[in-house]
Amino acid sequence: VQMQQEEAERQRQAEEKEMRVAHSKELKHQIGAREEKAYQERRDYLEEGNSVRAQIGSERKKLESIKDRKISELKKTGVPEKYWAELARKKISI
Repeated sequence: VQMQQEEAERQRQAEEKEMRVAHSKELKHQIGAREEKAYQERRDYLEEGNSVRAQIGSERKKLESIKDRKISELKKTGVPEKYWAELARKKISI
């Protein structure tokens, strides 16, 4: 009788240990998945920032070329410098 009880106790302990190991593996998997998700979100955030900076840079170049073209048109049409000089000094801000 005692042998059967000891065997049953060992069996119960082995099952509990298997459950703990399985639970531990599941938690580690969840932690890894959460870390990967956070890492991907950070990469996406940084990539979005880079694309926004690139868009701003291209917009600034576009505005600079429009400004230069307008100044050269004003010079060609003979507009005195005092009228287009302020436009030439104007900084493009986006």
